Amino acid sequence: MKKVLQITIIIISAVLFYSCEEDFNPGTDFREKYILNCIIRGDTAYHIATIKKNYKGEIFNPYADKEIDDVKNAYIRIWYDDKVYTFRDTMIAREDTSRYTEPVYYYYSKDFIPESGKLLELRAELPNNKVLSGTTITPSEIQRDITTGVLLPNGDNEYSSVGWISKDERLYYAANFKFYYKKYVGGGRYQFEKKVPLDYKIVDGKEVPVYSLIFKAPKVIIRNSILDEMMKEISANDFRKKDYTIMGGVFEIMILDENLSTYYSSTHDFSDGFSINVDESDFTNITGGYGIFGSTIKRKVFVGFNKDYITSFGYETLQ
Repeated sequence: MKKVLQITIIIISAVLFYSCEEDFNPGTDFREKYILNCIIRGDTAYHIATIKKNYKGEIFNPYADKEIDDVKNAYIRIWYDDKVYTFRDTMIAREDTSRYTEPVYYYYSKDFIPESGKLLELRAELPNNKVLSGTTITPSEIQRDITTGVLLPNGDNEYSSVGWISKDERLYYAANFKFYYKKYVGGGRYQFEKKVPLDYKIVDGKEVPVYSLIFKAPKVIIRNSILDEMMKEISANDFRKKDYTIMGGVFEIMILDENLSTYYSSTHDFSDGFSINVDESDFTNITGGYGIFGSTIKRKVFVGFNKDYITSFGYETLQ
C-alpha cells in the first residue's frame, strides 16, 4: 500500500465573488458541506473511503482550530457485479500531531478486487440522513504498442520510448520503471533490482530524481543518459563486470479512470508554471456533496535491453 503511486484528493473549497461596491464580510453565513473521497484500486482488495465536513472556525487564524472534521458512523456501500459490499470503520494513529492529536478516522473494504471496464456505484448515508453518492467505471485494458520498440534503448541517441494502446484517449497514467540483474556474491548468484528515475527536478538548488510521473500520452519517454547512469551505478567501483547479468525491465503503469483523469487535468493542465491563476476549476463527481469517487488499475509492460548495449558496460546477457 505504502509504495503505491499515491494520488492526493483535495477538499474542494468554494470561491465567493463580490462587486467593488459590496463590503467583504469574512463572517458570512456558514453552510455545512460534506466531502466524500474514495479510490478503488484494481490491484488490491483493500479500499479506503473518507468523509469530511467543513466547520466554522477562527476567521483570521484558522490554525487555531482543533476541531476534527471526520464524519463518523456513516453507512457506506458499493454495488459491483450485482453484489453489495459494506465498508467498515476504523482508526489509525496520526503521524503529525502538531495540530490534531486524535487518530484518523476512515472506512475500508477488503472484500473484492474489481476488473477493468466495470461499473461501481458508491452510496454513503450519514447519521443526519444526508446522502452522498457517485459512480466510476474502472479503466479499460491496454495493449502493448510494439511500434514504439520492445528493446531499450531505442529511437534516437537521446530518448527511448515504450508505448501501449488504450481504447480511451481521455485517460491519464502514472508510471515507474525498474530493471533486474543478477550478480555473483560470496560464491552465489543473486537477483537484484534497480529503480530508474524517469526524470530529475531541481529542489533547493539540488537535482532530485523523480521515480514516478503522471502523463496523458500512452507512452513513457526516458532519456538514454539516465539509463546509462543507472547501468553504471549497479557496478560502481567494481571491476568484475562479468559478474553482472542484465535481465530485463518492467514499467508499472497505473491507469486512472475518467474521474481521476478529469480531476488531474483540471488542477494541472491550466498552469504553465510561470503564471498565477485565481480561477482554477474545481472538480467533483459526488452527488449531494463534494469529493471524488474514482478507480485505477495497474498493468505491467515488460521490456528487454539491446545485447550490444549490455555488453558495452562489460556485463553479461541472458543466454
